[in-house]
Amino acid sequence: MKRIVIALTVMVALSSCGAANQGFKASDVKEFAFLQPCAYIDFFTTQGGYYDQGYTNKAAQTIVDVITTERYPFADVTPLDYYDGQHNDAFNWAIGLREIKPSDIKRMRAPKSLTAALKDSPNRYAVFIYSFGYLTSKEAYDKEKFEKELSRAIDNIAEGLTGIKGLTNPSGNYTPSDPYGNEMVCVVIDKDEDRIVYYKKQTPFFPSYPTDNADVRSMLSKLLAAFIR
Repeated sequence: MKRIVIALTVMVALSSCGAANQGFKASDVKEFAFLQPCAYIDFFTTQGGYYDQGYTNKAAQTIVDVITTERYPFADVTPLDYYDGQHNDAFNWAIGLREIKPSDIKRMRAPKSLTAALKDSPNRYAVFIYSFGYLTSKEAYDKEKFEKELSRAIDNIAEGLTGIKGLTNPSGNYTPSDPYGNEMVCVVIDKDEDRIVYYKKQTPFFPSYPTDNADVRSMLSKLLAAFIR
């Protein structure tokens, strides 16, 4: 559960990273191409955490479902070809987007395979969204909750007998981690110049379920605020 605690710490510490751009204004663009989103979802069980392809696919599709029902100036989804390696390139590239500092935006470039996917699009600029999140099974959550409650009980007894605080839990944190969380990144690709002209990361204060339509809609409304017409 250590990874969940780390993820929660990041979520609480940040509400969102400010958008970065180089004189680019979304309002100046009539329509954007919309690249197939990517996601990376970890699933935690009592045996530990692992990458889950099913939840990952669902998280990416949920983004598409929400986008296509909202009034964003985006064209139809431009698919990323699995056989040509476009999807794999985008997936691997997107993982690093979470660590990018807005000040580094001017040095960012999109993989050639992504600009290749846009070659037939009449739009110069393309929006690409990436979701990184985690889910926890009920069994794993209940196990952590029980362990934290047991730790609290033991520490209370130990403190009463010996005066030692936090014998089993020096941090004094007896609250189980949130069972899910998510963050999203949006970039705009200038396919003519092969560069990134816009970047924004959204990490909510409160846990957001990566495959829940309402939670994803709420996150996207903030992540894509500059695009709303």
